[in-house]
Amino acid sequence: MDAKQVARTIFLLAAIYDFTLGLIFAFFHVQIFNYLGIPVPSDTQYLIGGALLIALFGVAFYFVYKSIDKNKDLYKMGIMFKALYVILALYFYFIVQSAHLIFFLFAIPDAIILVPLVLFYKKVYPNG
Repeated sequence: MDAKQVARTIFLLAAIYDFTLGLIFAFFHVQIFNYLGIPVPSDTQYLIGGALLIALFGVAFYFVYKSIDKNKDLYKMGIMFKALYVILALYFYFIVQSAHLIFFLFAIPDAIILVPLVLFYKKVYPNG
């Protein structure tokens, strides 16, 4: 399997993961937070908006999977999106110590997705 095919497969997995996770949190955040013992914010519009944004990134990742050659910029956005979440989760969990464990645990699959996307970028787009 060449680098482009590996990257496409990773984007398909990321698409399924983010789209599903985003929708689940958008529509079932109260039940999830209650189950985990996390206080539900009084104003959930930001939580729902963020969850739906994650679902939209899932759609964008699917576009990369379908046509990796035409979606170089979405590939880069995917790297930035995954890196941002990993950095924020680590920062708020370990330094600020205000994040629940579950948000740190969600950074693990994002890091697992992020690393090969970064490593394969130059192989997928050798001319930059």
